[in-house]
Amino acid sequence: MNHRKIQEVDERLSSFYSDVELDSVSMPIYNSLASGKSHYTDEVLIAEGGMKKVYSVFDSRADRKVALAKPHENLNDKNIEAFLKEARLTARLDHPNIIKIHEVGLDEEGTPFFTMDLKTGHTLAEYIKSEKGNLQERLSIFLKICDAISYAHSKGVLHLDLKPENIQIGEFGEVMICDWGLSIIHKNKSFKSDFDIGTELYTNATQNNKIKGTPGFMAPEQVQNKDMSERTDIFSLGIILHFMLTKEIPYSGSVKEIVRQTVSVPNQAPSLNSLDLKIPVSLDAVFLKATEIPEEERYKSVKQLSGEIRAYMEGFSTLAENAGISKKLLLLVKRNKTIFSILTTSLFIIVILLTQYINDIKMEKLRVIEESKKVKAINDQYVKDLTEQSLEVSENLNISIHQVPFAKTLELLNKVLDIDENAQPARAEKANLLFVMQRYNEAYELIDDNSPLKEICDYARKLDYKNGVNNKDFKAIFDKLMDTQINPKVINRFLFYDFKVNLRNTRDRMYFVKRVLKYLNPECDPAKITYSSQSLTLTLEGKIKIVHNEDFNNPIRFLLPTSVVLIDTEINSFSPFKRLGLNEIDIRGSKIEKLPELIYPIRNYTKIKLRKDQFRHYKKLPKNLTLDVYPK
Repeated sequence: MNHRKIQEVDERLSSFYSDVELDSVSMPIYNSLASGKSHYTDEVLIAEGGMKKVYSVFDSRADRKVALAKPHENLNDKNIEAFLKEARLTARLDHPNIIKIHEVGLDEEGTPFFTMDLKTGHTLAEYIKSEKGNLQERLSIFLKICDAISYAHSKGVLHLDLKPENIQIGEFGEVMICDWGLSIIHKNKSFKSDFDIGTELYTNATQNNKIKGTPGFMAPEQVQNKDMSERTDIFSLGIILHFMLTKEIPYSGSVKEIVRQTVSVPNQAPSLNSLDLKIPVSLDAVFLKATEIPEEERYKSVKQLSGEIRAYMEGFSTLAENAGISKKLLLLVKRNKTIFSILTTSLFIIVILLTQYINDIKMEKLRVIEESKKVKAINDQYVKDLTEQSLEVSENLNISIHQVPFAKTLELLNKVLDIDENAQPARAEKANLLFVMQRYNEAYELIDDNSPLKEICDYARKLDYKNGVNNKDFKAIFDKLMDTQINPKVINRFLFYDFKVNLRNTRDRMYFVKRVLKYLNPECDPAKITYSSQSLTLTLEGKIKIVHNEDFNNPIRFLLPTSVVLIDTEINSFSPFKRLGLNEIDIRGSKIEKLPELIYPIRNYTKIKLRKDQFRHYKKLPKNLTLDVYPK
């Protein structure tokens, strides 16, 4: 077989990446297959891609038609192995929504091939553009896609070329993920026990030094050829969701422009781009979270993404939309229309029965008993739903004391316990909430004896805290909390509540800030975190990578700084400083690399300091923004 340059997979990206001559490589898969007379006849070309052609053929051994794939004639040895790699990897994925591979082999001329199911129907792109299916049916298809990709991720496989053209919709509603030619084995996973030839053939992310994939569906890290993960496929699933809702992708323009938008321009909600489609706010929020530019801000897993879609389809609010109490209650009513109708009917019947009480006391008594059973069933369901609503409200308390309904949440929990004092989830959450609000005597009575919070609460309730816990005692309580296995969200709410209702000096605030930053960055040196109360300048130095996460909100807000200086830190995103109200920030000692990402959220800032070699482009700036470049 001759060695030659691989043909360009996508000429639109040729301006971004250069061709590289590939040397001959070993071919373990090819050499392991025996030749023999073909039993496939009646070849009809049905599809063609960058690496292979697909034919409809008749399998005389199985007496059926199947799809047969062959590589293009001009592919070199490395591409032949990549073709066979796709076949073997796909064959290992056993899922009803992933194309089935039947045979991998060589024909009489030594040309490799593999056969798979021959599916009739349409691609997802054709299905959507022909306006088939209502919203529920389309979301059901999307869930099947998610299930297949979630299964692949569980095996360590990333697809990396998810798009409507690679998804087949059968005549009877079958959903099939096809074309796994660009897939890789994630570096944190392993198929070692499944693949005898090693995983080196399963980790190639580029071809001819060109990024493989489809612009508009690739995640920012895939376009930039950075490390990829399950969240790379999640980004592509988000774009597919947008397409299924609007028949379009969220990007437009040339390939170069699409790439630029992908890596630097946050997406807009689909409803803003298609006002006439009336897209639900819940699905807007799911799309936006799935396609966040920073990888860590997307859904953690495909299962989490599909869970959001299922929540919407079942009448619940999604976590991404952060719905308010009024919407959640409205959804509760919609989900339980039958129960609320029964309740109304029951009350009406009771009134009628009371009017007949004098005439037929015995019958009335029997009817009241029957109605009481119905009301009890309704009441039990109401307690269950109300408890779930209370827990969800408490779990998602906003950290701003002026926005957090602490008292309202407590009132809701009390209402549940008034109806059913044995509602354990409500009791536990009320105990946590009372502890956060420093009502230690009340909290102590509710906390379970096996909880590590019991001992801390007992210590706290013996203090003289009628006028607020003093700084020394509050530090002691906080230190005990940090040393336990308590849910960090409880500690976070505990800290933010105290800072809003009690006066703490700057030195004490710094103590808590350092403890939280040390918790988030175990290798950092707290001595290198300093704050000037005169200039209101916070300096972060050393091995600090993150400032907040899902459990601990941004502790820097406690200090109300107007200026931040980063020295030799590992911080690579501006997001921790978006809402601090800064006048100046020195990012020379950070790993922030993108100026567009930096400028976009800080149009009210006045000065940014950076190294001369830190960014390539910094000409277009808001008029009220000054950029100090060092050295000048």
